Amino acid sequence: MLLGLSCLSPVDSFASFDKDKILMMARLYPHDFDELGIEALGFEFDTYIDNIRDDERFSYLNGLGEVSTRMIKKRSISAFGTCTYC
Repeated sequence: MLLGLSCLSPVDSFASFDKDKILMMARLYPHDFDELGIEALGFEFDTYIDNIRDDERFSYLNGLGEVSTRMIKKRSISAFGTCTYC
């Protein structure tokens, strides 16, 4: 679980991002993620990480809390809590 969460660290423009480890963590919750959902999640992560790495406002972050704050400031999250990058 900790390895999966560490893959979400924004340090060095998300240098430690590892989609496969995150998807492996999602597979631990089969009631929430079936195989089709995991495949879709993989595509969403690809889009998300590409967009967030290209956005200068997400550079030089030190933790997931800072990512959330920047996304709210950028208004990337709708009222339903979904990311517009996804």
